[in-house]
Amino acid sequence: MSSENSTLVKLNNAGFSVEKYTNKVGYVPQKISIDWTLPLRVYDFMLLTENIKEEAIDEALTLTGVIHLKNKNLGNLSGGEFQRVLIARAISKKPELLVLDEPVQGVDYTGEIALYELIKRISDTLNCGILLISHDLHTVMTATDHVVCLNGHVCCSGSPMDVAKNNEYKTLFGEQASQILSVYEHKHDHVHSDKGEIKKN
Repeated sequence: MSSENSTLVKLNNAGFSVEKYTNKVGYVPQKISIDWTLPLRVYDFMLLTENIKEEAIDEALTLTGVIHLKNKNLGNLSGGEFQRVLIARAISKKPELLVLDEPVQGVDYTGEIALYELIKRISDTLNCGILLISHDLHTVMTATDHVVCLNGHVCCSGSPMDVAKNNEYKTLFGEQASQILSVYEHKHDHVHSDKGEIKKN
């Protein structure tokens, strides 16, 4: 459901100040070239281009749920495990802004859900801004605070609801895509019981 030349960008917790120092920004690339035949452990990978204290490495690997893989060879990791290691490497210096380029590419559906939940947890735990580049309309339009829609230029931006109503967005993705939020919009004008049922007044 995405346009070939379009990119959707997600921003969370945008109350950050981006400074000139690169350790304030963590980056997870869409693709990374690695010689998988090299006997490279996760721990060694974390230290490849950064001088990171072991305590910070352990904290990052723990937060991303892969501390048990610390001494495992990179070549033996699954796609989802490797993605978590990449994220751990990006957050090891506790950045103010975490940039993720298509972070769930090559991960199965169950893994995608888990990774998106992890990204939200990282944002809450580190209190950092999240800039997510994605073509996943469902996630971008139903689980974000602010959306910027690009197609060679900024087509539209704003809250997901505002973007979904924008004519340029409808032209790019179609009328059906523009109505995707109506299925998930949930107005909290009521109270839920412990079982999730709506309480009667």
